[in-house]
Amino acid sequence: MALILDLKPSERVIIGNAVITNDKQRTRLRIDGEAPILREKDVVQVQDADTNAKKLYFILQGMYLTSSDNAVGLYEDYFTIAEELLDTMPQSAPFFPALNYHVICGFYYKAMKAARKLMDMEDGEGDITPDTLPFTLGKGASMMETQLLTKAAEQIEALQAQWTDKIVSEPEYMETLDYNRKLWMMFFDVAANGQQGKNSYPEDLMHNIVHICNFVFNHTKNLINNGGNKEQLSILVRINHEVAQILDTAPSDT
Repeated sequence: MALILDLKPSERVIIGNAVITNDKQRTRLRIDGEAPILREKDVVQVQDADTNAKKLYFILQGMYLTSSDNAVGLYEDYFTIAEELLDTMPQSAPFFPALNYHVICGFYYKAMKAARKLMDMEDGEGDITPDTLPFTLGKGASMMETQLLTKAAEQIEALQAQWTDKIVSEPEYMETLDYNRKLWMMFFDVAANGQQGKNSYPEDLMHNIVHICNFVFNHTKNLINNGGNKEQLSILVRINHEVAQILDTAPSDT
């Protein structure tokens, strides 16, 4: 179904990698196909991202406007700012299960809409109510993969705990990263072969799983080749925990 956009005089809109500026009269656009579309009023410029909620929105905006593989590369920035926002605005905590769900599943526009509510709250223009939450997560099917992801995350966290000025023992470092990589190779194979129904994986998660797999593979390769550091392991831990939560829960309303 085509998207209809009514543009005001001189209004701008981002479509894909292009910025379109309307002339001096009202215009109606009919847009067919798939491309990120963002009205000027919904854009946060880098110079305006001066609070944690606005920084979070700006990162999500970048995820939405870039390619899916590049979007996953922004996850580390997203989780860093999310933690800072939770510190400064703890009342935002009920938003994050759904917000993280959208991010991990690649639904970046939905995540932006949720983050816009956080910006309003930050400005004192809204409160947390059941109606303002994107959705709530209920209990889903318990799966072996949930336990494996959690185990891999805990192994990496144990590696971080042992870290000193020098790298931990190389065999343990390599073994831990390789275990996590092989686990994600399983998800990649399932997605590549279209077996999510057979494995009861949430369809929403499979929407973005290949891009997450590619990020994990490339990040792991860099950690192995360049030695890495304690902090660079954290994004692998966070992704594992978030995907494990999605496998173990189901949104009651997306």
